[in-house]
Amino acid sequence: PGSGKTTLLAAKLMLLATKWKHANRGICVISHTNVAAAEISKRLALSAQGASLLGYPHFIGTIHSFINTHLALPLLRSVNCGVDSIDNDIFEKNALYMMRSKGTLKTWAANRPNGEDIVRTLIHVGEDLKLGTEIGSLPSETSKTWKQADEIKTALSNRGIFRHADMFAFASFLLKGSPGVSAAASWRYPLVLIDEMQDTDSDQERLLDSIFSGDVVVQRFGDRNQRILSSGKDEDKLTFPKSGALTVSSTKRFPVEIA
Repeated sequence: PGSGKTTLLAAKLMLLATKWKHANRGICVISHTNVAAAEISKRLALSAQGASLLGYPHFIGTIHSFINTHLALPLLRSVNCGVDSIDNDIFEKNALYMMRSKGTLKTWAANRPNGEDIVRTLIHVGEDLKLGTEIGSLPSETSKTWKQADEIKTALSNRGIFRHADMFAFASFLLKGSPGVSAAASWRYPLVLIDEMQDTDSDQERLLDSIFSGDVVVQRFGDRNQRILSSGKDEDKLTFPKSGALTVSSTKRFPVEIA
């Protein structure tokens, strides 16, 4: 903390802003949190050249906003699927309410310590949009319990009520069915800078890898010791940091006394 990662990223962007000549190809800056993205934008806004990166053709925002803007929402619009909300809390309230009329699922959930958690976190998973859950696991697809859970997920999707994780599944579905999307994204953003990389999980990392081709320059900033989201899921598959990464070993606000 305090070694200057965000300051370094902002300085790099300021220098790039003075040299960027493309009118319709941009720099993509992805962060894991709104706070980090806002901090970068705030620093760039201090100068006219830096402010030029705050609009088209550039992108500065969270990984969720990038996926929504460029992949998931265009896909949903293309199939005339309206979006009422992308909000975990709203989805959970509706899912638990609908479960009241699903006798088999309700009984099944009541007999498990995390039964309600499983129902309230129902999601679409992967490029095939299979039914899944963010907490625990569902029973066999041949069971009536699974079918009632699927009915809830389908009904809420038809009403345009989604969880944030659903958007990543829609993005994967789009990339599988339309390979040209990756080519278009890679042309649009020849340079991708990822901040707070330590909080990008393995699924998100794989998705980003599938979006941007090997022709794209991808530079990642972060500190694995500052990771705030650690689920233990597939952590061994994370590639950050790679060998040969540049290290900033000093800090301006985390001295030995505090450590």
